[in-house]
This record gives sequence, C-alpha cells and structure tokens, in this order.
Amino acid sequence: MADSSANEILASMSAPSLPALNHLKKKEKQSMKHQAFLSRLPMSSVTPTPYSRSHNRREKRKQKERLVAKMDDLDAALEALGGGGSAAGQVDIPGVTSARKREKASGVQLEPGKIGEGKGSTLSASQRKAVL
Repeated sequence: MADSSANEILASMSAPSLPALNHLKKKEKQSMKHQAFLSRLPMSSVTPTPYSRSHNRREKRKQKERLVAKMDDLDAALEALGGGGSAAGQVDIPGVTSARKREKASGVQLEPGKIGEGKGSTLSASQRKAVL
C-alpha cells in the first residue's frame, strides 16, 4: 500500500461502495423503489381484494341490516314467549332498533328496494300559496 498513489487508493475505496444503480435504467430503479416500499407496508394492505372499497362497504352495510332483521325477529319471539320484557332486562345495542321504533319514527312503511322516503304527494296550488 505504501507504493500505491493516493488516487489509486481513493479509487479502490470508492469503487466497491458505489452501488450498481448508475447502470440501471429508470424503470428498473422505479421497480426497485416500489418493491422496497411494498416490503415496508403491512401485508394486509398490500394484498389485493377482488372488490372495491365501496363494494366492501355496501356488503358490510347489508350484513348489518340482515343482523338487525334477525334481532327484530328474535325480539318479537321473546316478546311472544315472555309476554313483554321488563325494562331492566332490556339492553340497548347501538345501531339496532326494534321494528316498532322504526315504524313510529318513519310513520309510513317504505317499499322494499326503494331508497329514501320518496317524494310522496306534492302540494296543491292553494296549499303552496298558503305557505307563502
């Protein structure tokens, strides 16, 4: 080492430490960065699902609605067997209401498959004038 020049020593030190990224194309660099990014993510978020997020939300909502319907049937069966429940024995579950509460709140039964309450009947001309 004493016989070699300083430039040779610097060149030998810097050559192995330089990665081969200088010789890679742009697409190869991007793919390497992408793979490094994916390796840092948790696996649950990386695995693709066959459905979109909105589809998954709709499915979850439908499952909750089915659960509410089953709970209403169960509630009706318990009331039929027990002749009504005591107030102390009832437990409020958030998001789950009995069929009677929903009927009182809406007043009008909705048609299955109909979204929202619908327009219903409009006001007549004399009723519109009276509102103004």
